[in-house]
Amino acid sequence: MPIDNRRILNVTDHEVTFQYKQYRSAEAHKSRTMTVDADEFIRRFLLHSLPPGLPRIRHYGLFAGRTKKQNLALCRELLAVPADTPLPSAVEVREALSQVEEHSRQCLVCQIGRMFRIMAIAPQGHNSS
Repeated sequence: MPIDNRRILNVTDHEVTFQYKQYRSAEAHKSRTMTVDADEFIRRFLLHSLPPGLPRIRHYGLFAGRTKKQNLALCRELLAVPADTPLPSAVEVREALSQVEEHSRQCLVCQIGRMFRIMAIAPQGHNSS
């Protein structure tokens, strides 16, 4: 989480001292302090900035907070997927994507012909008259 100015306790030429909470500890409610080099503080701070054009994504629902592991375990149980199921290989992913791509090019009307993009048309402004 980005740091709020109120949590920065002291700044010198070489170090920054700030307050934080260790949420995964038994004493999550207690604030702690940490002093790090100024370079390390800036590095950590910049981990929370996004490049221009990238939207911030927050996880809600199944992927939210502390219950993420339990929710995913429940989903696997309900879908009858073993927890130790390995992730698909790059070859398997490419194969699955090519099948989806092939199907998406099929003509929606006759279900036989193939559609190919020949030109992209820029969206027009909405005319409110």
